[in-house]
Amino acid sequence: AALSEHTVFIIDASGSMAATDSTPDRLQSAVDRALALREELPSGGIASIVVAGDRPRVVLTASDDAEAFARALRTVETTPGRADFAGAFSLAQSLDTASADIGFVFVSDGGLTNAEEQLLPPATRYERVGSRDDNRGILTMDVEPRGSGLHVRVTIRNVGATEVTQTVRI
Repeated sequence: AALSEHTVFIIDASGSMAATDSTPDRLQSAVDRALALREELPSGGIASIVVAGDRPRVVLTASDDAEAFARALRTVETTPGRADFAGAFSLAQSLDTASADIGFVFVSDGGLTNAEEQLLPPATRYERVGSRDDNRGILTMDVEPRGSGLHVRVTIRNVGATEVTQTVRI
């Protein structure tokens, strides 16, 4: 599908985007993909960037400057754990401008829950990055003192298609 006159790029910066099955990682693949897609904007088109991390944020708003777009993407870093996709999608939709038709491009490695998928802005174009089905990582880790030691609780998630066994060292 052609990009809209105002395209909002939603870049997944969750912890899984640090996976190194792309070179050097999935986040860089997402940045590269967004840069390539930016070139497909219609003449006079503008772009915005929303980072879907633990605290969603806007790093570029309604700009026609390709260099500003590239600079803004260079500020994106992965955050530990899951992204606040609901917040990111809401933030992206809030960037609607009356002067231009708006569209959305979501660049991610997937792993959204069904509830999160339902929150995607209407007609969002999904651009997948990452090449492996085995994607697992630590989602949360809580540490608290207990007696003379520490008690650690770790939540691990496997969003891959196959069952795996792996040692976790803390």
